[in-house]
Amino acid sequence: MSYHQADEPSTNEYIKIEKAELLNDKTLVFKLSCSKQIRDCLLSDKIYIQYDRSIRGLDNSVLNIPAVSGLITIAWAHGADLYVEELDRTYLESLRKIQPVMTKMYPDFPSSKINVRKVVSNRFCNNKYGLLLSGGVDSITSYIKHRSKKPELIYVWGIDVRSHDTESWKKTLKTLENFSAREGVRINVIRTNIYEMMDKDFLHRKFGLDWWQNVSFSITLTGLCAPLTCVADVKYLLVAAGVTPAACRYPSGSIPLANNNLSWGDIQVFQDNLELSRQLKIRYFLKDFAENYFHPFLKVCNKIEEPASNCGVCEKCYRTIVGLVVEGIDPVKCGFNNVDRETFEKIKERFYNNSLLTRKFFIESRGEFYIRMTDVFLWEDIHQHIPEKINHNVRGSKEFLEWFRNFNLSRYIQHANNNVVISPFHILYNCALYFSDHIPKNMRIVTNQLLISLAHRYEKIRWK
Repeated sequence: MSYHQADEPSTNEYIKIEKAELLNDKTLVFKLSCSKQIRDCLLSDKIYIQYDRSIRGLDNSVLNIPAVSGLITIAWAHGADLYVEELDRTYLESLRKIQPVMTKMYPDFPSSKINVRKVVSNRFCNNKYGLLLSGGVDSITSYIKHRSKKPELIYVWGIDVRSHDTESWKKTLKTLENFSAREGVRINVIRTNIYEMMDKDFLHRKFGLDWWQNVSFSITLTGLCAPLTCVADVKYLLVAAGVTPAACRYPSGSIPLANNNLSWGDIQVFQDNLELSRQLKIRYFLKDFAENYFHPFLKVCNKIEEPASNCGVCEKCYRTIVGLVVEGIDPVKCGFNNVDRETFEKIKERFYNNSLLTRKFFIESRGEFYIRMTDVFLWEDIHQHIPEKINHNVRGSKEFLEWFRNFNLSRYIQHANNNVVISPFHILYNCALYFSDHIPKNMRIVTNQLLISLAHRYEKIRWK
């Protein structure tokens, strides 16, 4: 990747970000113009980012960072030139460092250029900590670790909870406000459509990658925070690590080499808690906090049908429930309803019938493989930290934990890698997604939303 003074787009692939419009001192609106291949990957030609405090007075070189962060990975994947009028010098240099990391992970991504008419050096002299908070195990334990610093908490509305889903947002906001009020810290909210405007199903079929998890989420989320950090006196923005470096052998949208090179002005991003696995985070931070203060609500479920809660039956919910009970923490007090002895029987059944960590299709996309292998690593992490003697029976889990401790997980994983669990629904679902690529975009948006909703409902019914 290189950067040059901005010219008009050539006939090659390109993305042009028009000058940002600032509405009501808090909302950025960007209009895009793109080549056809890029337009096919986007569901809208407008980006909006709404902050909960004024960002008026910031230089355009900073205000442009959120839009660039959401589009740069799409540009890299297509070898598209990205055009923007102004950009912060430090952020531009960060992207220069990160692009080779992305190319190493995905060698099929061609080179591209960032064309900037005006490069600006900024300095803010801030002194606070900020923390991207999703409400999951990783970000909650990062908060606990840095609790004494009273970090500014930042939640992005438009990822787990869709930007138009006001009912789910009310529930989520209540949970966030309860946590921030008990802890005496501020929760900052950024509302955006940047996640929803990416046609992630189309990108998955084109590149074989889960675009958010495999490629873009850390670059995009941190970039969204840039204007907020400048006005909120944040000097260090913490991003909770999802896995240890040992598990980073698989490409991910959040890796230390990328996150720790991100900065703008004199504000630096840091990937936090890299030294601890997920299970050890629960053991060394969450357990003590729950015993001495309160049980935080943990939002771990990715199901779109459960944006403000946890479905309790997906792989990630089951994995978190087991991780909690290993440490003697009650999952019900952390936001998992109806956990009892039967729950653990169902998890055991999922292992017995080879429906956990198993391929869904004979030919697995590279993105699906990377995510599944990371899930395998996280189950292995739980398995190896089950104590020899279990002195508790949280929600009737003792019998299951004793079984799981002696379960040959390595052999199961080897078997899972060689077996496929296919349902007729999954075949029909993927066929429908393929045909949706060939209908008008407005119809494709509605069709994809309907299909995703049906898929989540099917999974929930299947494993209840």
